[in-house]
Formats: sequence, structure tokens, C-alpha cells
Amino acid sequence: MGVTTMDKPVNTTEQARELRLRAEELALRHAAPVSNNPESTLPAWAVDMIHELRVHQIELEMQNEELRGAQAKLDEANARYFDLYDLAPVGYFTLSESGVILEANLYAASQLGLPRVALVQQPFTRFIFREDQDRFYLHRRKLSESGSVKSWDLRMVRQDGTPFWAHLDAANAWEADGPPVLRVTMGDISMQKLAEDRQRRLEAELRHTQSMERLGTLAGGIAHDMNNVLGAILGVASANLDNQPDGSPVYRAFDIITRAAERGAVMVRSMESLACREPPEEKELNLNEVQVEDTGTGMSAETLTKALEPYFTTKDVGKGTGLGLSIIDSTIKAHQGQLEIQSEPGHETSVTLRFPDLEGASPADPPVVVSAADHAPRSLKVLVVDDDELIRASMQTLLETLGHTSAMASGGHEAIAMLEAGLEADVVILDMNMPGLDGAGTLPRIHSLRPTLPVLIATGRVDQTTADLINLFPGIHVVPKPFKMEVLQKQLERLERN
Repeated sequence: MGVTTMDKPVNTTEQARELRLRAEELALRHAAPVSNNPESTLPAWAVDMIHELRVHQIELEMQNEELRGAQAKLDEANARYFDLYDLAPVGYFTLSESGVILEANLYAASQLGLPRVALVQQPFTRFIFREDQDRFYLHRRKLSESGSVKSWDLRMVRQDGTPFWAHLDAANAWEADGPPVLRVTMGDISMQKLAEDRQRRLEAELRHTQSMERLGTLAGGIAHDMNNVLGAILGVASANLDNQPDGSPVYRAFDIITRAAERGAVMVRSMESLACREPPEEKELNLNEVQVEDTGTGMSAETLTKALEPYFTTKDVGKGTGLGLSIIDSTIKAHQGQLEIQSEPGHETSVTLRFPDLEGASPADPPVVVSAADHAPRSLKVLVVDDDELIRASMQTLLETLGHTSAMASGGHEAIAMLEAGLEADVVILDMNMPGLDGAGTLPRIHSLRPTLPVLIATGRVDQTTADLINLFPGIHVVPKPFKMEVLQKQLERLERN
């Protein structure tokens, strides 16, 4: 028997000849001996006819056997097709030209939440998210125009209304003796979309964090320089204010200068808050969830996405700095907390602050009140260590006004040299941010030379480094820059009492 291959044309004449020879061979093999064969008495033409009928019968039996074998192979192929089509982990659809479902596999039916028979004759768009249906029509049109395979993602809806993300691949096809159809495969990519959304959120948070860090670094540098300028203005103005008669033109002038400098100091502290990523200390407070609501008109979605950005404000020029919510958010994150804003146009805005439980901390000690009559102030020798000439000049004026004497050092190395040379000081006022040997490097060396010498750290921002120094060395106190004369006076009086 000849072998039929897909790449070789079938010769039906050759097949018929081979089948005839095989039938002839079988007929002769099973023919009865001549002595016992009743056909031997028949005429020759009758014998030939009987032989021909017998050969034809054998041919039919052989053909039936081949058909049964082919049917078995077809059944096997159909079983494989069932496994590949119906049990595949992807949805298969056949759609008509009008988008009606003609056929679907078991996975497609299970994903859409209907029996397969119930899907047939349903419009495919019934299971597409309403807002994505136009996109489906657009891709179908492009597919009809180009004829190439098209792929796209869209949201689909199950029978129970549950939405999910699906990836579709579609191609035109033609049924035998029928109209053209659309073959569509569908895969559930909901988990992939969730992962992508989470990745986008993380990337957005990272960009925001990096932006805040860059802005904080810039704000910290500007704030330091502004603090020195404001410190000189505020110190000299407050020192002269108390020497003027109340209500006099000079008093009013110094009062305006003082109040303007104090307002500038508030703005500088706002800028410093952007640069501060760690709280200087942790104190236990009786806080649960904190929630603040207003009675305004709410924020749009676009405004809400920018609400925490520094310097973003919807207020008129001069009526807001745009730092309020940004500073609050920075402070909350520094305490490992969370800030949540809920708002929409036409409704009030709700801001919720959540703080973690604080373990191992204790409430701040209550202040000790000491009567000024118990300790009369005396003249102190104050060593001022600051690289800014304006600060040194203003500090000299303040200290002289308060009745103290001063020695000035423009940096850490000069201050250490003065102490090593025998300078006797009652207190040191130390700037933290200086070129060369800064405050953090100067303080341990001062403590090594004079273990009991009290130090006032003058800084605009108490960061973790400053907080660590306060906890590490005794007799360390902080005076926030910029400060008025009365603030410095109280600090020096407290150091003297202690």
C-alpha cells in the first residue's frame, strides 16, 4: 500500500491498483482446492464473475478497515483538539462580522461567568467595560483595514458585574464556505495591571521623595543664611527697642523691624521643616487618630494630587506660602505616620493624621520654676563661635546690652585655640553650621578641654546630630536662631542658675 504524504500529490489510480492486487492475493490465498471446489463444474464466465465479486468484497472490507483506522485517528485528533482548545488556560472566541459570539471555549466561559452555551449569540461588547467599548470598536476597524493581528488591553466585565483587565489578540479568519469571522484570544491580566499600578505609585512616591530631598537641601542652605541675616537684624533691633521710650518714633521703627524679622523667622522655620527628615526627639503624647475638617468647597482631583507639593497654593498672591500641608506631611512622615486627604468639589475637605504608638518614651519633664530673686544675674564671660561676621557683631551688641563681656571666634579651630591659650569663659554660644571644624566637631573638643563648661547651641534646625550631642554631653542647651535679646537673656540666666 502506498503512503500518502502532505507534500506529495495523491495518485488515486496507483492506490486502486495496489488495493486490487492485495485483494487478488487474498482471494487466491483463501480459494478452495480444485478437487473440492464446486465452481470447477461451472462455465468459465461464471467462475470469473464469482472471482470478481469475491475480490470486490475483499476490497470493500479492506477499505472499511482503513476507514475505521482513519476514524480512530480522527477521534484521537478531536480529543487532542478538545484538550488544546477547551482546556487551554486562555479564552478563545469566534465572533461574527457584527461582533456576535459564535463559539467560545471553557476558559472563556468560566472567565465571563456563564455556561458556554449561554455565551453563543451574545454580543461580545456586552462583556466589555462601557468606557472601553469605543476602544474595542476602533481596534476592530483597524483590524479590518490592515488584516494583520491586533493586540490591546481593555477592561471586561463578568456576568456578576465584576470587572477585570484582559489582553486581547484578534485576527480575521474565513470559515469554509462561510462568511469571514474574527478569532479572538483573551487572557486575564488583572494581577499584572495591579503590579504595574503599584510600580507606578512607588515610582511616583520615589520621585516625590527625591524632589522633597533636593528641595529640602536647598531650603536648608537658604534657611541657614537667612537665619544669620535675620539673627543680626532681630538681635540689634530688640537690643535697641528696650532702650527707647514707648511710643516714640524710634521705638516704633525698631518695633516694626523686630516684628518683620520675627515674621521672616517663621517663614525660615517653614523652609527648615522641609529640610528636616528626622524628629529631634520623641515625646509621648496622648493622641489617637487626629482628624481635621473644614467647611470649604473642596478640591478637584487635579488640585488634590498637588496639595502636598511645596509652594503649591490656590490662595491669592501674598495670602499663602504653599508650605502648610507640605510641612505637615514632612513632619508626619518623620514620625513614621500617615497623612490622608479626602476632598471633592462641593464638599468639605477632611485631613486625617495617623501616628504610630511610641514605645519606651516618657512625657517631657515639667519645667522647673525658679524665682529670679533667688539668683541675681551677674556678668558672664561669653565665648561666641560663629563664622558669620554679622552674627558676631550683633551678639557683641546684645551681650554688652545685657551686661556681659564677650570673646569672638570665627570658627571651631579658633575657639579651641583660644581655650587652649587660657581663655576663661563662663558659657559658649556655638553655631552648628560652619566651614572647617563645624559645631558637631567643636563641641567634643570643648568638652574635653572644659568638661563643665556650659554650651548654648545656636541653630535654626535641631536635627538628629544636634539631638545626639544634647544627649551625649551634659550642660548642652539649644537657642533657636534667630532670637531676640530677651530669649538670649533667659537662656543665660538659666545657665547661671544651674
